[in-house]
Amino acid sequence: MRSTASRTLKSLTIAAALLAGAGPTLTPTPQTSTLTGFTAQRASWHLACEQRFLELPRSDAFSEHLRTVTA
Repeated sequence: MRSTASRTLKSLTIAAALLAGAGPTLTPTPQTSTLTGFTAQRASWHLACEQRFLELPRSDAFSEHLRTVTA
């Protein structure tokens, strides 16, 4: 009985290792200017909107300002 459990565990370990190796890699891909699911016009509008949000001040800048004001 013990040898059956041992073989099953070994088989599961090998299967898990094979599946882990077969999965997609987690390396980041560079952002392209094309967006899936958007028309060309809406994609350019969406990217411009995202750019405006990226240009907004960060919360840590407000925290630093608040520390300066309350000092």
